[in-house]
Parts: sequence; C-alpha cells; structure tokens
Amino acid sequence: MTMPATVVDAHDRAVLVQAADNLEHALSAFGADRLMYGGDWPFALLAASSYTQIFQGLSRTVTELTEDQRAAVMGGTALRVYRLEDGR
Repeated sequence: MTMPATVVDAHDRAVLVQAADNLEHALSAFGADRLMYGGDWPFALLAASSYTQIFQGLSRTVTELTEDQRAAVMGGTALRVYRLEDGR
C-alpha cells in the first residue's frame, strides 16, 4: 500500500507506513471479514500523540481498500461478530 503525499512529518509517515504494512499483511492472512478496527487505547499513544491522530492515520491507511473491505474493517465485522446488526 502506498501512503498519501499529504503526510509531511517523518515520524507520522513512518508510523503510517508500518500501519499500512501491518494492515496489508493482516488482510492477506485473514481477509477483511475477519478484521476490525480497535483503538488500542492507551497503548496507541506510544506511536502517536492522540486518539484523533491514530484514527486519522487509520483513515488514511484504509483509503486504498475496496469499499466493502473498508466497511468491514471500520465497523461491519464488529457489527456481525458482536451481533449488533439486528439491534442486540
């Protein structure tokens, strides 16, 4: 996966590149229907300064996924796994 050119800070870029590589590997190994976003709070602060930065980084990382893959990772898998789709 490539990273958008809008990322200018070298540390942020390195974190996003690693996240993109990890996501690509996980997608290859498991598929989007077995992945879900998790904030990993507060441990994510070891790589970023705020939850907003973490979420924005992930949002940039998933831009290259198909619409279905992105929907699964960003919420669809969680809805299905935790059986929230039918209001439970």
